Amino acid sequence: MPTHDFVDIGDVLNFEYLRGEIITLNESNDTCTVKIGSAVFNAIIFYHCEPDSILRSNGAIQDGADSLNRRSEAVQEWDETLCDWSQ
Repeated sequence: MPTHDFVDIGDVLNFEYLRGEIITLNESNDTCTVKIGSAVFNAIIFYHCEPDSILRSNGAIQDGADSLNRRSEAVQEWDETLCDWSQ
């Protein structure tokens, strides 16, 4: 499974997570543009659900963009069921 391996605790502390909005999604190379505040950045998609996911040469996870699309649809379906636990 592809992972982001930290060297030591200093590496962990220097790693920054930012919350943003995905503006565009490129499924052909699993990249996107993300808006953080008023700035827009190019980003790779490092998202996977399977342990045998393939790491692309650009650092993205192959089919990661597809996973985001499927996940978004699953969230919408969850909302439509109104949390019916019998399903």
